Amino acid sequence: MRIKSVRPYRNDVSRVVVYFEDRSYITVDAIEAKKLGLTDGMELTPDALPALSSESRRHAARVKAAQICGKKLYSKRELMKKLADRGITEDDAYDAVAWMEEIGAVNDTAYAGMLVRHYRAKGFGDLRIREELKKRGIPKDLTQSVLEEYQEDTREPIRAFLLKKLRGKTPDDAEKRKLIAALMRRGFAYEEIRAVFSAFERGDFD
Repeated sequence: MRIKSVRPYRNDVSRVVVYFEDRSYITVDAIEAKKLGLTDGMELTPDALPALSSESRRHAARVKAAQICGKKLYSKRELMKKLADRGITEDDAYDAVAWMEEIGAVNDTAYAGMLVRHYRAKGFGDLRIREELKKRGIPKDLTQSVLEEYQEDTREPIRAFLLKKLRGKTPDDAEKRKLIAALMRRGFAYEEIRAVFSAFERGDFD
């Protein structure tokens, strides 16, 4: 296949566009193009084009990954899925995610820490936080270590929730069941909730 022309890629000096005489084209890393000696009128051998196409796909996957992460933070697994949803092959997506991790644009530890702090600030318990991190593809062992790093007394968010809801009232059994159910949905264990209610019943709540 004969190259018609090699031109800079828009405003990206790190890329060039290789146009072929059959009107097809691919984008290639500028350094790689120079190393291969790609020039106007050059005839490519049959085994050269697949290598160029592969490199072009990897670059496209990296660009897409950078665009995705430019809008919000993602875990490695979330980014893999986002790339797959956009038609990126598994190998190219894996390369893009590894590259994003290498340059510090994707960091599961930092992301998990941010999520833990966010949900703790919203008054959620560890059970709910574990579920939220699981949804985002954070591994169990990393979730555990981050929860331990940002460990806090679970009685305080439970106490704050009850103070807000009760406003000095003494709940009857029906209301107490509703409050317990609400706190369990927020990710607190029954034993944690009962301990705070017991303090309330002893008059040791404030």
